[in-house]
Amino acid sequence: MSAIGVNKVLQLAIGLHKPQGQCRVRLCALIEYIALSPIGKTQAQTSLVVWQWGYGVHKPIALQSLLSPPNHADFTYNPTSLQTADGLVFLAGYAQRKGPCVFV
Repeated sequence: MSAIGVNKVLQLAIGLHKPQGQCRVRLCALIEYIALSPIGKTQAQTSLVVWQWGYGVHKPIALQSLLSPPNHADFTYNPTSLQTADGLVFLAGYAQRKGPCVFV
């Protein structure tokens, strides 16, 4: 799969954490993007993107993580539940087979 472009931003969350006494900012975005399969078919995918601020003069903003919550038909999530704090990201969801769950 190759990403073509961002279709929409579902939710943003900003949080702080303090490693070694320094205050750092994290920005999380739950995005929907369009991906192209090897056979030329497009498909909407969801990912969680995390950027970090304040880690140096030469790279003050850096992509920290690109996470993919399950995109299966048996899993749904609540974009408004997205939270970040102390270097952790939380996203509430529901799995058909297991019930309520949290993607961390």
